[in-house]
Amino acid sequence: MNASLPQNAQVLNAGKSRIKVLDFYRGICVMFMLVVHFFYFYGAPEFSRSPIGLSFELLTIWIAAFIYLTSFMVLLTPSATGQQQLKRAVILFLGGYALILGSVHGLDFKPEASHEALLFSVCCFVFLMGIFIAIAGGKSLSTGIKRGLILFVAGYALNFFRSSVPMWLSLQLGLVSAEDLGGDTPLTELLVVDILQFAGIAFIICSLLRHYLPQPKYWIGLALIIAFASPYAWDAKTGNYVADELLKLLAGNISEGAFFPQLPWLAYALTGMAFGHWMKQADDLNSFLKKSAWYSLAAIVIGGGIILTNMDYHTGDSMRAGPGAVIAISGITALSIFLFQGIVEKIPDNPVFRFWYSWSKHITTIYVVHWLLIGWGLMYFGFRTLSGSGFLITLLALYVLTHFLATGWARFKPGQNK
Repeated sequence: MNASLPQNAQVLNAGKSRIKVLDFYRGICVMFMLVVHFFYFYGAPEFSRSPIGLSFELLTIWIAAFIYLTSFMVLLTPSATGQQQLKRAVILFLGGYALILGSVHGLDFKPEASHEALLFSVCCFVFLMGIFIAIAGGKSLSTGIKRGLILFVAGYALNFFRSSVPMWLSLQLGLVSAEDLGGDTPLTELLVVDILQFAGIAFIICSLLRHYLPQPKYWIGLALIIAFASPYAWDAKTGNYVADELLKLLAGNISEGAFFPQLPWLAYALTGMAFGHWMKQADDLNSFLKKSAWYSLAAIVIGGGIILTNMDYHTGDSMRAGPGAVIAISGITALSIFLFQGIVEKIPDNPVFRFWYSWSKHITTIYVVHWLLIGWGLMYFGFRTLSGSGFLITLLALYVLTHFLATGWARFKPGQNK
């Protein structure tokens, strides 16, 4: 590799190295995504009302806030050494969390926005998915379509092994009754539309657009059309079972098992793909991110202003954001890349960073493994039964198992270079 190339050109060429800030960001998103899943399926409803549960929820919110505060601290103190920045970050994290706990001690306080705040990380993750599609580059249309189909089929295979089989066995063994499941069946679990199905379809669409319509301005335009048109298409029904299952992939809702319909989630992927294309074309990564920060701020202001014109329409629901929210969140995600670049560059490498890099690198395997652990673990623990220290111990065990099973499989899977 030519050593005279700019740093980001080296990183973007041929895939032997990776862009650290993207892995840093995606690793954080995955960490929070798993917290949402573990908390929802295992945490008892009363857990968040207990002192331990409240402390845990506040910790997850503080971690997210701390990362952004650290990025501002690094940005405002450019002359500080890496060790100084690291020391300040540790003090900020411990001191800030202690201050938060002290402030709410004894108060009847519940962070109602915690679940929504964590779901925000999923929106950022899909935007990042679009970036990774763009910077991968050089792959043929057939390769992109093939990968999309594999992801789509893998989504239903995962549904079968993580949900349908454990649920069927639980029914057969008498661990649960049909009444306990509230209308859910092994078939409905098989047909859930989760992120792998979304990613498969989105990957095919993005591959087609890159091949036949390679100008990013058209991707942005299509993303805006999708964002503004999506609320009008949500929950469309024909009365035909097969047609409605297909429509669920496009514009379904949570109650019918569609967590990631293409409308509006595809808008994040398309916007991210445009951002990734421009990033790949830049001669200098830092210069590009500095310029992009101003456009990101403009998107945040415009999206926020649009939301104020009609809150319900432009915010949507937790898994289907309205157009104003899509614009604002896309702007926040792009701005975050600029902010996190400072952290990655200024703060020395450490075990936490390496953990996030590893989770980003092995994202698909980690996603599959953690869902298999959740699905089969429900047969033993039950749905939303854990509270107090029992939940925290189980959460830690699930994280450790997910990490070592996923990275172990990635290391020893057939065909892996030793």
